[in-house]
Amino acid sequence: MPAIDVRDVTIEASDGAPLGATVLEVDGTPRPWVVISAAVGTPHGFYRRFARFLAEHGYSVLAYDYRGIGASAPGSLRGFDADMTDWGRRDFGGAYRWASRRAGERGVVVIGHSFGGQILAMPDPAPEPLAVVVVASQSAYWGHWSWPLRPAVRALWRIVIPASTTLLGYFPSWMVGFGEPLPAGAARQWARWGRHPGYLFGHIDDATRARYDAFDPAMLVWSFTDDPIAIHPAVEKLLEGYPAATIDWRHRAPEDLGMPRVGHHGFFRESSRQALWQPTLAWLDGVTR
Repeated sequence: MPAIDVRDVTIEASDGAPLGATVLEVDGTPRPWVVISAAVGTPHGFYRRFARFLAEHGYSVLAYDYRGIGASAPGSLRGFDADMTDWGRRDFGGAYRWASRRAGERGVVVIGHSFGGQILAMPDPAPEPLAVVVVASQSAYWGHWSWPLRPAVRALWRIVIPASTTLLGYFPSWMVGFGEPLPAGAARQWARWGRHPGYLFGHIDDATRARYDAFDPAMLVWSFTDDPIAIHPAVEKLLEGYPAATIDWRHRAPEDLGMPRVGHHGFFRESSRQALWQPTLAWLDGVTR
């Protein structure tokens, strides 16, 4: 097993904002660096076991928190200025740049979970990863959700988020199962996107749209039949936003993987090592050698 240097660091977003992160750096490896971009409200520590697995196989890893989340959160979210465009353009952009400088000619791989798979071409300039793995990522337009969740999600986007952020100054997303509290600006922008049939693609400018159209890495996409959020039509709609990418989409039922459940977060749990981590590693090894 290679020597792995694990350390907590502070990196800079592309606008200079400080971001809390953890680095697992492997000494003397020819393999790429990996940047892990999280789901909404999910602190980067959730991905530590998967990051360790990758490092044990020679991939140095950077896992970071978006501003306002986890190790990048202020003492209070009231009045804290951050939205999802900040997360995608500036925070992911800064994390990718940090890893790219460390990687040099070895290059960078991106792992995007849920929201992390939606922002791949948002930074300017667009990242140019060797490969991308997208897990449980989708268009979150309310009309893509299945019953009986559809009316609840519509109410979330139209009523719950606008009202709660106005009242509290942030969104207590744990109330609806989305992890840590969100900055008000991020939650409100998420709700605006979720009310539009194009989701985020209905709100980006022409320059950003052009970056998405040109984004062309090999992309492994995982989705699961027991995930109530990233359901098949919602994943399909998101992937239409990456028309130039070479996509290997694996939509799987837990029973076909020999697992009792996967859901929206289960890919990153230790129980997925054999059924999901190992095939992902084999794919990464194949496309990055």
